[in-house]
Formats: sequence, structure tokens, C-alpha cells
Amino acid sequence: MRKTTEKSKNTRTEIYKSAIQLFQTHGYEETTMRMIAKEAGVSLGLAYYHFKSKDDIVFHFYELVQKDSEEESKKFCESNRDFRDRIRHIFKYKIEQFIPHANFLHILAKLSGDPKSPLSPFSEESNDLRNREIQSFKYAIENTNQKFPDELSEIIPDLFWILELAVIYYCLYDKSPNKEKTVFVLDYILLLTFQFLRLARLPIFNPVRKSILLIHNKIKFNN
Repeated sequence: MRKTTEKSKNTRTEIYKSAIQLFQTHGYEETTMRMIAKEAGVSLGLAYYHFKSKDDIVFHFYELVQKDSEEESKKFCESNRDFRDRIRHIFKYKIEQFIPHANFLHILAKLSGDPKSPLSPFSEESNDLRNREIQSFKYAIENTNQKFPDELSEIIPDLFWILELAVIYYCLYDKSPNKEKTVFVLDYILLLTFQFLRLARLPIFNPVRKSILLIHNKIKFNN
């Protein structure tokens, strides 16, 4: 039984790796499940046994990336209480995860732009992954060296998740060496964001906070 389970895991991993390689070289839409099965050296039926569709393979990719980033984020937060360092580390690590898969992700960026696509970061199918990423930002706020009004602490994780999406999209089309432009943009966006959060604690910004909260309550992402 143990050998069968181990063999099944290895087969699933081989199918997954073959699919990602084909997505990188041939594109997502051009790659078929039959091509993936042939590349992995398994039958088409076995490929479908492990993954119901190409979308299923993509969600497995997202799952692996998410699990890795969650573990890395928690590990970093345990050793660093600086709020800025924590947030910047989450962003930088996510970029580093996606860089090796740039060709594949260019196609996904187009597909995820379709609000009807299950691969959209706003889709119902992506709900669990979205919530987990937002939770990573919530965890980064806990026991940090900065304090925010309770209502801001509630919405900051959502705002950082939206900002992360924007940075990742920019990174995919950044052709500068080692993504230098993306790092530059990220650092200054975060600088402006941290400055705004610091000012937002002042009483004079109460009306602004109320407006942001109103918008947030209308378009909550972590359902």
C-alpha cells in the first residue's frame, strides 16, 4: 500500500512537471492533456486521474507556490518584527517564485484577466488561495513594531494583496536585468504606502479612513 501511494505521488509529480515544462515552451492554450501525458510517459487516462484539466494543474502550481510562500513568510516574521521588512519580504519572495515561470505566467496573466475564468485571482475557484495570501499579510501585521487603528488593521491585508497583484503583473512584463525596474517600483510604492499608513493614524484622516472602510466593505475579497 505504501509503495503504491509513493508511486502515485511520483506519477502525479511527473505529470505536473511535464505540464509546466510544456506550458513554458508551447504555451498554455496550445498544450493539451494528451501532450502532457505523452511527455510524462503515462496514459491519457492516468493523466486525467491525477488532474481533471489543465486548470487543475495550474491550481496545483498556485497551491505549491502559496504553501512555500506561507512557510517562508512565517519563518521570516518569527525572526523580524519590523513591519516594513516583513511586507517587503513577502513581495520580494513572491516575485522570486514567479520569475522562473515567466513564459507560462504571461499566458496566465491574459487568462486571469477574464472575470469569467476560474484562473482569475478574483474567481470563486481562487477563493481559498486568495484568503490564504491575505492571511499571510494579516500574520505579518501581528506582533509587529507598528500599531494601527483597529479598522485599518482589518483592511490593510486586502490592500496589500491588491498591491501585490499589481506588482506581479508589472514584473511579468519587466525585461530589465534581474527585474531591477520591478524592485525599484516596489520599493517606492511601499515607501509611499507606509507613509500613507503613518499619516492615516492622525485624527485629521478620520474621514479618509471612513471612506476607505466603506469601499472595502462593499468589495471584500476575503469572503
